[in-house]
Amino acid sequence: MIKFLGRLRTVLESFFNIIYIFEGGLMKRCFLIVTLVLFLFVSVGFSQTVYLTETFSDGVAENEWLSGYPGYSPIIETAYMENNPSGDNWVGMLNMNDAGVSESYTGDENWTDYYYEANIYVPINEGWYYGIEFRVRVDGEATTAYQFSSQFNVSSMEQRLRFRIRPSMGFPEVIQDWYAADIPGGVPTLSGWNKFAVQAVGNQFWLYFNDQEMPGCPYENDMLTQGGVGVYLFDMMADIGITLYADDLVVREPSNAIEEENEIEGQVGFKLHQNFPNPVTNSTAIRFHLPRTEKVSLEIFNLLGQRIRTLCNRSLDAGMHEIEWDGRTENSQRATPGIYYYRLHALDFDSTQKLIVVE
Repeated sequence: MIKFLGRLRTVLESFFNIIYIFEGGLMKRCFLIVTLVLFLFVSVGFSQTVYLTETFSDGVAENEWLSGYPGYSPIIETAYMENNPSGDNWVGMLNMNDAGVSESYTGDENWTDYYYEANIYVPINEGWYYGIEFRVRVDGEATTAYQFSSQFNVSSMEQRLRFRIRPSMGFPEVIQDWYAADIPGGVPTLSGWNKFAVQAVGNQFWLYFNDQEMPGCPYENDMLTQGGVGVYLFDMMADIGITLYADDLVVREPSNAIEEENEIEGQVGFKLHQNFPNPVTNSTAIRFHLPRTEKVSLEIFNLLGQRIRTLCNRSLDAGMHEIEWDGRTENSQRATPGIYYYRLHALDFDSTQKLIVVE
């Protein structure tokens, strides 16, 4: 019971940070408890303990952040930024130093297995590497860590996502590169928010970009077994004007969704992916996979649980499908800015994901 109450408290704090959006905080609190229940089960799962959340709400960091390179790398701070993923207009900001590399981290150095996600603002054709770090630990006068980062500056080198080990001294060791053709959904063409995530269990790592699992996962490596989490910024040209923005960091116990899915006959092969782009300004694509021909419904709901749009309600063949939502309701009105949920339902499968609409 104590463990559950602690988890509920963490989710409550995160939830109320997220819902303060777009309308100056004028949402009526009378229906927030109903939404909280949905958020609790959909976003973090009933059986998963949340170790850390960081939303930088109200311009205050919720956790103690440290420098990965004490003495010359800045520590992440808060900054005001409109239309951020959580909608509260506050994000974390990591500035570049004159050495061309910055890293800031938080969390428990004794963490071993966990799932970590963060929204990172990635500019196109600016800077070099923007991304997250995990299993961060002190090694001498600096830190060492695993990294999952993006390099989308075509003027620097071929665009890619990269998984590597960053030592405290010396050159990083690349574990895997994914180039444009390998990246699910392709390389973003516009600067914007992208979700980076990793699930680390033992010596195995699953990497996710915008909720899409990267090809070839899991990858195995034994170099680092425990450590905290962080964000990373690198630019070989040492441009001190380069900045990384981060928002909605979550660390929780690893998901056992793969094992549970394989135990439930009939659900193997069903998968609802995160919409892209997200947040949504005009339209967004929703992808899902069916293991067999099946009648399915795909619907959009608002925070009150009211269905505002049915995108699909028919039989579809087995395989991958993609349906576009134009950001409008059933009566062709533009959806107001805020948080929405989309739900894929079949005879023996039901899955829900969250999306955000911005102006």
